[in-house]
Order: sequence, then C-alpha cells, then structure tokens
Amino acid sequence: MSDILPGRYNFPTVLSGDNTGVVSVSFDGVDISGSTVKIQFKSSSNSSAVVDLSSTNGDISISGNDITIPSFVAPQVNSATSFSYDLQITLSNGSVRTYLSGSMKVVPDITRG
Repeated sequence: MSDILPGRYNFPTVLSGDNTGVVSVSFDGVDISGSTVKIQFKSSSNSSAVVDLSSTNGDISISGNDITIPSFVAPQVNSATSFSYDLQITLSNGSVRTYLSGSMKVVPDITRG
C-alpha cells in the first residue's frame, strides 16, 4: 500500500451541547473489512479527548467500504474552541492508518440544559 496523507474534513461549526450531523465516509480502493475505527476530538494532541468514538463499542458503524460517524453531542465550552481530530483505522492485518483528519469549532450557547 502506498503512503497516503490523510484526507481533510472540517465539521461545520456547532453550538456547545448541540448534536452534530452524521458523517459518512467511503473508502474506495481500501479494504476495510474486519477493521476497527477510532476517532477522538482534542483541543491539543496532548490533551484528553472530549469526544471518543469507536467501532469497537458500536459508536461508529462499518458497512462494506463505508464508515458512518454518528451524531454526537458537542462539548460544553465557555468561549469559541477549535478541536482537532483524526480517524484511525486498524486494518485486519493489524496495521494502523490515519485516513481522515480535521477540526470542529464549538461556540458557546446561551441556553444550558
């Protein structure tokens, strides 16, 4: 497999505490059958994940060569904050690849639950 830089997708800006939209990604030419997928959102690479989703626990679904990242609740923030993420796939042969990365900007809301 040749070296591939991750694709880039920036989630639309979302209000703190609101649900994001569902994101579907198709991996043409990459056999992801038997793979596991993980995605984490962090304010920096050293910080704790504010969102942590995985196919292992059923958060992310894999169907054929398609991955679906479900809607999730954006973290609570007091000022506009940008979170970075990457999507890692552990292929059935054990190799780990990052195929997608980007960011999500979360802005404060007024009404809190």
